[in-house]
Amino acid sequence: MQCTSISFLILPLDIGGHIYVIAILILVIAVINYMNLSTARAGLRAKEVGIRKASGAYRGDLFKQFMGEALANTVLVIPFCLLLVELLLPWFNQLMQLNLELSLVENISLISILVLFVTIAGLVSGFYPSVVLSSFKPVEVLKGTYSGAAGSNGFRKGLIVTQFMISCGLIMATLTITKQISYISNKNLGFDKELILTIDLGNQSDRPSGEVVKNRFLKNPHVQKAALSFSKLSSFTNMEASVIRTDNSRSSGRFRYSLIGPDFIPLMDISMITGHNFRKNVSEDLRNGVIINEKGSRILGWQHPQNAIGGQVSVIDGTVRTIIGVAQNFHIESVHQDIEPVVLFAESGNFAYPKTLNLKLQPGNIGEAIPSLQVAWEEIAPGIAFNYQFLDKSIRQLYAKEQQTYSLFLWFAALAILLGCLGLFGLATYASQRRTKEIGIRKVLGATVTNILGLISKDFLLLVLIGFVLAMPLAWYFMNQWLTDFAYRIEIGPGIFALAGGTAFAIALLTVSWQSIKAAMANPVDSLRNE
Repeated sequence: MQCTSISFLILPLDIGGHIYVIAILILVIAVINYMNLSTARAGLRAKEVGIRKASGAYRGDLFKQFMGEALANTVLVIPFCLLLVELLLPWFNQLMQLNLELSLVENISLISILVLFVTIAGLVSGFYPSVVLSSFKPVEVLKGTYSGAAGSNGFRKGLIVTQFMISCGLIMATLTITKQISYISNKNLGFDKELILTIDLGNQSDRPSGEVVKNRFLKNPHVQKAALSFSKLSSFTNMEASVIRTDNSRSSGRFRYSLIGPDFIPLMDISMITGHNFRKNVSEDLRNGVIINEKGSRILGWQHPQNAIGGQVSVIDGTVRTIIGVAQNFHIESVHQDIEPVVLFAESGNFAYPKTLNLKLQPGNIGEAIPSLQVAWEEIAPGIAFNYQFLDKSIRQLYAKEQQTYSLFLWFAALAILLGCLGLFGLATYASQRRTKEIGIRKVLGATVTNILGLISKDFLLLVLIGFVLAMPLAWYFMNQWLTDFAYRIEIGPGIFALAGGTAFAIALLTVSWQSIKAAMANPVDSLRNE
């Protein structure tokens, strides 16, 4: 497969849109980390700013200097980012079923986008810290009356809330996608998809008759059942016909249809609500009988399926056929679509045009079954490729996009939590250092480790809680929009929010507690010896 250079245009819109949005959110978290940690530790450069201002430096000069430092820091990480992309690209290609390569020389648009994002990230991340650092009053700094608290504490808290709002939102999205995928994976599709092998018979002029192939495979000890059909169950959607109720021409509809052998319904374990399957030795069933599903019965005006038995319908070429059975509804498409009306019939009793052989395999030893079937195939169809596929695998392929979306959100949610916790850890470390003497005095007065832990942790955990509360309605709205693409879907219940909030809260508590416990366990003598 030919490789494609990375650009904004190479990803499908439904997948690429997710990647671009999440990437921007991750970048926002990283920028917030830089702003928070820069302003929190701005006091370490207070004397530098005081001396420079006392020496005649203007605030604008200092602002330009600090903005330049922020841009330089952003530019310096580009080589490491490109190296990381090069290392992770094979994994990403495998995850998203793509074949991309990183080519800066051949892709001018990528260079332009990279420069644009570097500039924006550098300017945004450096703006507020530069304003704070350049605003120090030299008199306070040089007299020693500067308190060490830089910037607006409320603004920094707002940034932390934003970080964890994004992180909690991604966790909620990941949990919702996980639950929906679990739902569609375990949903009763109306048939048995396990251990079903479909073999492509192709053009009958090139191959032995379907009955010959079927009977030969039935002799294999690995095969339980075999049945012929015009197409695979998942390919019924390729054929559509108008079905008209002969006693009421207004009762008609477009039905999906296929030709099947009498063994097909038992093999697929499709339940019959009323009536019966095609009977092998009853020519009337095979020549003139049809089986519809429950959805088809309702479309044709029979609200009670048993009333449809014996009904006359005109199918395809105007031939009038008799309904001999009504099957339980079964999915022939993904759960994105609603159940389709289906009509099944046999062709003239001799099944002249089968294209698919369906096999129900014995459980266990699948690794031995396939080679033995291939040997049998080569005996009856030498020189012709043995094309087969497991039905459950073809059904899983219907949800490849959802699996990719799930993997995408899982990894990026983990990255968002990691970045958020790194910033939280840095701020907790700085808060502990600033309050070293306060913690020492409290311990001398009898405060326990638990008291100190609560003192340092409560403010940060409150911010995490606020971020979680703000994330809930946003996550609920966007995930409900995503779920509207499914005809059969889960409901976003309180369990998802509780699990997401509990996860974020627990991770944040562990992050803050590590530094808080370290500060609480310190010997108060070390912090108070100079007082």
